[in-house]
Amino acid sequence: MRFAPRATTRLIWWNFAHLFMISLLPVTTAWIAATRLAAAPVFVYALVFVFIEIAYLAFERTVLTQATVRDFAPELRRVVQMRSYVALGLFCSAAVVTFWSPWVGFGLVCCVLLIYLSPRLPRQFSDSGG
Repeated sequence: MRFAPRATTRLIWWNFAHLFMISLLPVTTAWIAATRLAAAPVFVYALVFVFIEIAYLAFERTVLTQATVRDFAPELRRVVQMRSYVALGLFCSAAVVTFWSPWVGFGLVCCVLLIYLSPRLPRQFSDSGG
């Protein structure tokens, strides 16, 4: 958010969308727990993460449009966006895999979340504010 000097209407709405999608996680988590990793709840859980990631991508893009090249280098922008697209692709894969193996789909969702475990980016980008 330090790259968005002002809160635009678009930024606020994408933030609301992202927070709403996140608010669906407790319901899907409880459903998974109640059904002991049945395919349907794990599929919905993975799908919720797909929607969260789509909202995050839009939010991220809206924030980065306000960032200047001096604030946020183009190389860093590509790394950040690539990380988000990889996460989206893996969440989609987890949703598909769930039909064959809910355990693998759930595990894949958990592994994808490791991408965002550390918000710090590689050392070569640390001068750009990452």
